[in-house]
Amino acid sequence: MAPDRFTSVTDSRAAANVIGALVLFAFLIIAVSLYQAQVVPQDNQQVEFSHNLEVQDDMSAVRNAILDAASTGEARSIGVDLGTRYQPRTFFRNPPPPSGRLSATQFDRPVTIVNAQSVGDTETGDYWNGDSRSIETGVLEYEPNYNRYRAAPTTVYESTLVYNSFAEEKTRMLAPQRLVRGTDITLIGLTGEFSTSRNRPVTISPEAASPETRRVTLEAAGGPITITAPTTLGEAAWEDALNDEDHVESVTVADGVLTVTLDESATYDLRMAKVGLEQQAQTTPRYITDVGRSGDRFTVEVRDTYNNPKSGVEVTVSTNGVQQTVKETDSDGRVSYDFSGTGTLSFRIPGGGDEREVVFDVDPVTSPNGDGGPIDVTWTAPNGGDDFTFDAGADDDGQVTLTAQSDPAVEDLDVEYVVNNSSVGTIAPPDSTTNDAGATQTTFEALANGTVSVYALGGGGGDVINITVTNVGEGDLPGGEPVVGNPAQAFDDADDDGALDANERTIATSQLYDFDNTSVNLVIPEAVGELEQRNDPVSIRARSITSEVDFSSTNKAVTLEATAGEVLLDSRIEAKKSSVDISGTRVDVSGASINGQNDGITLTANGDELIASGAQLSASKSTVDVSGKRVDVSGANIDATNRGITLAATDGELVASGALLSASKSTVDISGKRVDVSGANIDATNQGITLSATVSGGGELIASNALLSADKSDIALESVGDIFVDGATLQSRNGRITADLGGAYTLHLSGTVVQNQKGPGAIQYTPDGVTEDPDRPIAEPQ
Repeated sequence: MAPDRFTSVTDSRAAANVIGALVLFAFLIIAVSLYQAQVVPQDNQQVEFSHNLEVQDDMSAVRNAILDAASTGEARSIGVDLGTRYQPRTFFRNPPPPSGRLSATQFDRPVTIVNAQSVGDTETGDYWNGDSRSIETGVLEYEPNYNRYRAAPTTVYESTLVYNSFAEEKTRMLAPQRLVRGTDITLIGLTGEFSTSRNRPVTISPEAASPETRRVTLEAAGGPITITAPTTLGEAAWEDALNDEDHVESVTVADGVLTVTLDESATYDLRMAKVGLEQQAQTTPRYITDVGRSGDRFTVEVRDTYNNPKSGVEVTVSTNGVQQTVKETDSDGRVSYDFSGTGTLSFRIPGGGDEREVVFDVDPVTSPNGDGGPIDVTWTAPNGGDDFTFDAGADDDGQVTLTAQSDPAVEDLDVEYVVNNSSVGTIAPPDSTTNDAGATQTTFEALANGTVSVYALGGGGGDVINITVTNVGEGDLPGGEPVVGNPAQAFDDADDDGALDANERTIATSQLYDFDNTSVNLVIPEAVGELEQRNDPVSIRARSITSEVDFSSTNKAVTLEATAGEVLLDSRIEAKKSSVDISGTRVDVSGASINGQNDGITLTANGDELIASGAQLSASKSTVDVSGKRVDVSGANIDATNRGITLAATDGELVASGALLSASKSTVDISGKRVDVSGANIDATNQGITLSATVSGGGELIASNALLSADKSDIALESVGDIFVDGATLQSRNGRITADLGGAYTLHLSGTVVQNQKGPGAIQYTPDGVTEDPDRPIAEPQ
């Protein structure tokens, strides 16, 4: 019988269908496998990279909370997200969520300061006498444990700064040092030991056991003042961190110890604090110093190792070597005792050493009637000797005459005058003798707005008058020697020497919140204190602006404009619910922390360079715009997640080497005559990255060892010269990666990694004549 042709054809078709299905299934398996092997890891790496940027911000916030606790005593909690989670997947598998370890450990060596003695205070000088003084401190580290981002840094806080530590001893600074700034020395002892590993957030609450309540003025004794501190940073990194400090003579690091030697000719203000990260830390009393005498009342103050008042300390009071009582220090660390006799009056705290005892030699003058009683001295004018307010702006010379009277009236009685704050006002002459009516006079000269206590002491008695000075800023300073250092007043630096001179006008702090005078070279020293508003803006417009203070406005904008000079600051500027606008001929905000979260940050140098190296710029819900003839944001941390980052050098190079730029939901646009983003991390996942070295004729573009991530959009590289992407990673899964070299230049590709699955899979370059070095399949002509 002949074969059934219909059956044969049917069987063939059925077999073909089966084979086709098997082939399709095989392709599906291959596609799924490729997606699992390539796309999933890349997505997860991006999640880990973004998380690491957030943790770096968290660690910088912890550092700021430590500094705030040290300076104000106020504690606040900061969350640190140790791990993250990948996006859920229905048909594909993720590895376990990555975790991180946060640990605080104590260094095995202390922070020390040697060859430092106090200026003009013999009792404090019993402790600050040039001997070595030390405090214990620690380090806080975050170490990630990612599945894909293997090159992630360890982020470290130590000695007031925060930095990233990479492999091969490479580091990048995230927050600047406050160890030495000008003539200010800040030593913060960090305590607490813990270690926690998890993939969830933890809360850190730095709390001051001894906040910076007192400052001690120091000078060199037997050699230059030298600070040593344990460190995990190298010498080159510390040299960079302290490079701008004029009073730092040398910086060395050996065997994990930093040594900073200071200029021997200067005097310094020392601030110290102890901050705990876990349980409430404690301090112990270390020395006692005299506060002063008012009539028969003598007052002393007990301080801890950090120069700050210590409450609840028992003080033994003795007269002429005989113990009289034991008193406990109050909340200000003080004890007072009334003594109307003669001889010695001593106050002692437990322990040995001269620094633990204060002795007064009491030898009152007797009245002429021979009754043996002491003579008292009281203020009688102005205002009847009562506290009063002095309107210095309404007075031609900023001076007022004070009158003191002896009781009973004694002629030729020596009277000494003392002020507790010479930056607000001074007394001349500092001493005098009474006339035949028992009266004497001195002149108070106002220097700054504020309150000052003026003491008249004589004959075993004394009195104090509190003078509140206002409106100093309305007129010029009276004649006299220049006021230098850190005056507690803003001023017009007419000769542009950085010091308040006798003929230069001071400006009341109350005027600074809304200041508009374009003829003023405005200087705001640190001692003025933070300019803080809540529902009103801070607006300063001057010829030039130099500031050491923080600016903040909770709900309104902060605007600083120098119309014909530079803006120079390195402090904190915050307008969380509004904008920060800074402009000048030249702008230098190196190391500053600027927050304009809701309405953005604009930095403009309209005639010269703009420097924001090491700065932290945060406007996560808006834009960050930085422009100048030349722009340097190297090592900066810039966050404009939702609205984008624009960095523009209009007539020179733009340097963003080592910077962290995050605009994951928007764009990053960088332009200049020459552009250097070597070692930078740039994230613009959703809307792309443009790096353009084409301004003013253009030049080379350097992105060596950078990480450029525009996963869902394009990366565009433009130059009129060579483009260096050697050692860089370029991620653009859904977009294109292009390079326009503007001529027959070289595209440097050694060690370059290109991740571009849904695009051409390579860097597409133009024009003709471009040379690849080396020739690799990751690049091709467009």
